[in-house]
Amino acid sequence: MSTQISIHAAVSHWLSTVIIGLNLCPFARGPYTDGLVHIEVSSACTFDSALDDVLTHIDALMQMSPSERSTTLLVTPDYFQDFGDFLEAIDTINAILEKTGADQFLQLAHFHPEYVFEGVAPDDASHYTNRSPYPIFHLLRTEEVADAVASMPDIDGLPARNIALMREMGIPALLKLGR
Repeated sequence: MSTQISIHAAVSHWLSTVIIGLNLCPFARGPYTDGLVHIEVSSACTFDSALDDVLTHIDALMQMSPSERSTTLLVTPDYFQDFGDFLEAIDTINAILEKTGADQFLQLAHFHPEYVFEGVAPDDASHYTNRSPYPIFHLLRTEEVADAVASMPDIDGLPARNIALMREMGIPALLKLGR
């Protein structure tokens, strides 16, 4: 249990210092401050059990109102260490969301300790926009994302701003933040 507590604490620290603290996602602060972000540490150690956990949390989030829970971060510390397996799971989850129609209500964002953007050098600091202490499946409400995007001027410039910030800070400084 203490391991789950320390994993939860590491993810919460990363969320507050990197994602919110560096303003990588300007929409995250409100739900986090309001206590509407749920972080769940999965004990799954197989592909199928991890997917079952994701599906359980998709169902749970769809059953709750946004005032109860805005978003869920499902952390899989014991599985999906391999980035290729993680990408395969993302494809599977997105296909399930689409096939069931749940993609009208939820969308998936994802973070991984070894996240690498295709076509970008592996040692480029830009990858830290999506690097996290553990593999994370982030379930978001589509309506809330649409509202947040509509309220943000220059939303299209956000990825470039984040990449520039990561490169400006450099990997040593980013590692000190405790990704």
